[in-house]
Amino acid sequence: MISANSEDLVSAFMRLSNRRYEAAAHDRFGVPGMDALVRLVATAREVLKHVPFEMLTSGLAVLAPIDDDNEPLQEGGATHYNLADLGGPAVAQMTVARSGPTTYRVWNSMRTDVSYNGPHLIYRYVHRQVEEIVIDGVSWVVNDSPWDCGMATPTFSSLESALEQYVRQNRIPEQCGHLAAMWGDDARISLGEKPEHLMRRSLHLALIYALSDATVRPEQNQSETKPVDLEVTWWSDRRAAIVEIKWLGASGQRDESHFKTKYSQSRAVEGMRQLAEYLDLRDSTTSDIPVMGYLFVFDARRRNLAPGQSSISRDDGLYYAQSDPSYPPEIIERADMGRPFRCFMEPVFV
Repeated sequence: MISANSEDLVSAFMRLSNRRYEAAAHDRFGVPGMDALVRLVATAREVLKHVPFEMLTSGLAVLAPIDDDNEPLQEGGATHYNLADLGGPAVAQMTVARSGPTTYRVWNSMRTDVSYNGPHLIYRYVHRQVEEIVIDGVSWVVNDSPWDCGMATPTFSSLESALEQYVRQNRIPEQCGHLAAMWGDDARISLGEKPEHLMRRSLHLALIYALSDATVRPEQNQSETKPVDLEVTWWSDRRAAIVEIKWLGASGQRDESHFKTKYSQSRAVEGMRQLAEYLDLRDSTTSDIPVMGYLFVFDARRRNLAPGQSSISRDDGLYYAQSDPSYPPEIIERADMGRPFRCFMEPVFV
């Protein structure tokens, strides 16, 4: 016996597997519905060409009336004649409503309550949750791609995938010659003196191999005195990302009394604030190119570590393995701040 809920699920499955939103638009509105759907999809793709979906952490709504000469009934919103004008500034949410063949109204909010004097179609993207087209109140799934947003070209998402892969591979630092050379001891208990350049070389080389469609450059100045560790540029897509590298743990030529340098999680928070400052500098100089910021932390923290120590217990060596730094919400929630990455590097246990 099939329950009412089961019947609903079967009905939804049949609708999604046997029909698509193209057929639904034609069934409901005929040829004008198909024309409106073409305009809706073209508008959504054009918006996402200039506004990265990775920055739209709350989402995007695009509306197109069946009659393209129709205008939204709601007041407000900025009038745009060229969607390229939307590129550059980082916004977490946006609504774009067609208000004529060559005119758009734009709100920096999710305004799916925008309406017309007549029927309309809606494209809706909710960050990493749903991508759909709504036709006469019925939702149709859009995305059949492996990416979070099927209407957009993944740029920052491809960088995030590369950083994820790097973390997985370098949990045990023997995978990379540069990282293997940065330790002050064979047991990987503490770092050697000034390990930053080896970390930068390692990540730089890995991203060059992983991102065939992007240019990766080290130590790019954001101002006359403020260089960021790595910059990734997608020239054809007019996108850029900056990567700031920080490390945690103890380093230096060890003697019997102290380590030369020790960094706790506050160093990572400092890096996040520094990255936000770099993003503000970029927005003031290249305001027409979307720039996303990523913090990458090499974590070599060990509990109860003393200078001259030659071995470490498993409990102390892995104590921080699952301890992500806590970042200020007002920074981590910025639309142009990508999620932070942390590579915890395990010691050798004898």
